[in-house]
Amino acid sequence: LSVIAAVSTPEVAHAATVGTGICAQTVGATPLTKGSSSCASACVPTISLATPNQGNPGDIIVLTGTGFTGVTKVIFDVFTNALTFNADSDTQITVQIPAGVVTNYNDSIDVVTPGGTSARFFDFTILP
Repeated sequence: LSVIAAVSTPEVAHAATVGTGICAQTVGATPLTKGSSSCASACVPTISLATPNQGNPGDIIVLTGTGFTGVTKVIFDVFTNALTFNADSDTQITVQIPAGVVTNYNDSIDVVTPGGTSARFFDFTILP
């Protein structure tokens, strides 16, 4: 297993492992498991795939990844929040590409959850 995301403060550390959907939080030296009554936060989300990987404003796409439970925002091209989205599961979000998103060569998607903000996903194109 490899660590894909790690965030820490003096008291709290979070880590997620590839392909497992498992997230661990530690407080001091005590390991806690996501979903336990002792673990207060979620994993930093990751986006691994957008299907289809291109679309026009108004189109529906599906994001695949991890840590999507509790999603609060899906952001296109850094500044445009999707108004319509649903976390179908911890590994899938259905989202409508928002009106007003700017078309450019470097389109991106971010997912925000209580666990943090995903690394920017660039394998996606807004069509003119």
